[in-house]
Amino acid sequence: MYPDNINFYLKLFNLIGVHPEKGGNVFQIMTYIFGAFVNLSTVFLSILLLVVKEQVTITDIVDCIESIGLLLHGYLKMTSLFIKRSNILNLLRTMESHFWNSENMKDSSTKKDLQKIFKFLKNVSDFFTFLCTIVAILFIIKGFLGQTIYEIYIPQWFPFYLSVFYQSLACVMTITCPVVGTDMFIFTTFMLTSLQFKMLNEEIKSIYGGSEENRIDTHTIKSRLKKCVGHHIFLQNYVKLLNDTFSEVLFIYNGEIVLSLCVEMYIVSTQNSIQAAVKAALYVFTGLFQYTVCYCIAAQAITDQAGEISNSVYFSNWYKYPEKYIRTATILMMLNGQKPIIITALKFMKVDLETCLKTIQTMLSYFMFLRTIGIQ
Repeated sequence: MYPDNINFYLKLFNLIGVHPEKGGNVFQIMTYIFGAFVNLSTVFLSILLLVVKEQVTITDIVDCIESIGLLLHGYLKMTSLFIKRSNILNLLRTMESHFWNSENMKDSSTKKDLQKIFKFLKNVSDFFTFLCTIVAILFIIKGFLGQTIYEIYIPQWFPFYLSVFYQSLACVMTITCPVVGTDMFIFTTFMLTSLQFKMLNEEIKSIYGGSEENRIDTHTIKSRLKKCVGHHIFLQNYVKLLNDTFSEVLFIYNGEIVLSLCVEMYIVSTQNSIQAAVKAALYVFTGLFQYTVCYCIAAQAITDQAGEISNSVYFSNWYKYPEKYIRTATILMMLNGQKPIIITALKFMKVDLETCLKTIQTMLSYFMFLRTIGIQ
């Protein structure tokens, strides 16, 4: 069985037709095609609004970019999930069969630390789902107030509230569900992987950490070392699998988040409507939380825990064991531990806290540029 969090995200994937275990299901494929049509047709209507409008201002352009950015954000994540179904299924099955169970950890303090991290995962998941739900509600409320949810062209002959229903469907099915499902699935997978490195670190320390009186016998050490070496190599390969699965998503998202948050910050700074300003401000907060916590902090956790492997081995009492196998296995882990383990976007852009800071600086620069154009 998968963790409860992942089971929830799989239910969201099922709703939008991208469930990894139902790759050949006709209903799933039709559901995805329907969602893609709803999303892209709404994008087309947003572009059409700029074409048919007689006088287009910078505010009109910004409002349309906001709508298009949101819609494409959801569409790209939904499509990525659809295309990468086999990769995601491979990730899940590998996780289920090879990840160590935290309940098997012998050290009670380590168990408590792991339980705190699991609680943190649940709290982040609940908080982010709540934020995305509130943002979606604020968008949909516009329709009940007689406004379009997105800045789109609506023909005079088309019933207004039918268009509101259509836009609400696009909001929930093709934005909220894909965004919550994708971001939280990636966050949870990254954090669970970092926990595996943490458990490996603790296991290595416990092998050599006993006193002279409590020293483990050589046969047991060999057995546990073999298990640690194997798990270390597995985790390195698993991170490669994570990069192969999410590399394109991370790259596209990194560019999209810069544009969309710049636009939303501009809207916050120029809006006279309190409702519109609150909606945009909440979107900015959600986007920054999403990018910082779900991606950069989670990716940094993998890098940090993987980097501790070499230190855990080197600063242990491995040198007190003269047996050739023990020394060879220990040196192998030290050498493997020196290889940097990083999450990348398209294999050239690191995803970590340093990149997060640079991205936020870029957002602020573009925001000031938009402000300057708007003032002029």
